[in-house]
Amino acid sequence: MKRLGALLLGLGGLCATLSSAQVGGRPEVEITSPSAQQPAFGLVEIRADVSSSTPISQVECFVDGLSLGVRRDLPFRWITNVGNDNEERIIEIEVETIVGAKARAELRTPRIEVDEVLEVDLLQVYALVEKNGERRTDLPRSAFRIVDDHGHDQDVVSFESGDLPLSAALLVDSSASMGGPRLEAALAGVHAFASGLREEDEAMVALFSDQILRLTPFTNDAVALEDQLLGVQAVGTTALNDHLYYALGRLDEQLGRRVVVLLSDGDDITSVLPMEDVLWRARRSQALLYWIRLDEGAVEGAAPKPRRFTSTWRSADDNASELEALRSAVEESGGREIVVSKLEDLEGSFADVLAELRDQVLLGFHPSDRRHDGSWRPFRVKVQGGYRVRARAGFVDD
Repeated sequence: MKRLGALLLGLGGLCATLSSAQVGGRPEVEITSPSAQQPAFGLVEIRADVSSSTPISQVECFVDGLSLGVRRDLPFRWITNVGNDNEERIIEIEVETIVGAKARAELRTPRIEVDEVLEVDLLQVYALVEKNGERRTDLPRSAFRIVDDHGHDQDVVSFESGDLPLSAALLVDSSASMGGPRLEAALAGVHAFASGLREEDEAMVALFSDQILRLTPFTNDAVALEDQLLGVQAVGTTALNDHLYYALGRLDEQLGRRVVVLLSDGDDITSVLPMEDVLWRARRSQALLYWIRLDEGAVEGAAPKPRRFTSTWRSADDNASELEALRSAVEESGGREIVVSKLEDLEGSFADVLAELRDQVLLGFHPSDRRHDGSWRPFRVKVQGGYRVRARAGFVDD
């Protein structure tokens, strides 16, 4: 019995040794950028240095409790827009190995003390440059001019090109008129957009009529997005303004570049909110608005024919004004209206919007002559030499 006990004890020690060898030590993680002494404003690059004797399963980054996404391979790097408020930022990195060992690092960036003088009112503008119908991403910062409402040039103090992380709200009209093949084509468009998301991107989907019919959280998992949309039925009337306002509010909670992709015929029937209120929110959110307008039978390349109709709250003239206000909000944001005349083209339209977003550049400038009176301050982004630039048209001077 003593020999058996010794044998079992020896086997137990061997198993413990094997278990320890298999699991290895805990991983180690250090946040190498930004520094703990550096206040965080605008576009921030976050980097982490991770070491482990066991393969890494995932590395996830959080800013103020919001996930920026998971990385599974080097480099462990994230880029996000944290805004321009003078606040402490909490950056967290969580690491997990394939055997479940975990490590965590935290960094708090300081706010600027009131006795320090630093200009932090940096405005950031996403711009798309085209020439002869082709998008251009190879221009240097020196090629860009920003001109304010008095015709004065503003210094471009920051510049980023290449694909930047995005948070997208896909807002799909699912009222009764969108039933059958129309809704199927719309969901194919959602699939095309979601399939193109990258690890650092996130999107949510809201199917709406006069109420929210289906709503997903923000995620970059295309399969999870689509699974939550199965079995939806097109019912009800259209409350476009109300739900566009709601989508902009959801984006306010997100970090990074924000965009709304709206699929609708543009005919608001039952919204309580006027487009004026939506424009107020859009101007302050700085989100890009893309409107994919389904208009079956429209002549390709021609402007959509105006539709006159009365609705619950508005006369025909008022509805025509609301439609023009939606167009203005889209153009002013730096997005665009895309008229689709064939159902089979919806999928490609969603994919085209995502491809266009990938080709934007990010410019930063400090507006001169700040008034802080809540007024709308127009500006223009220009590139000389026959280039066409589409960008946000102004900012609210709060």
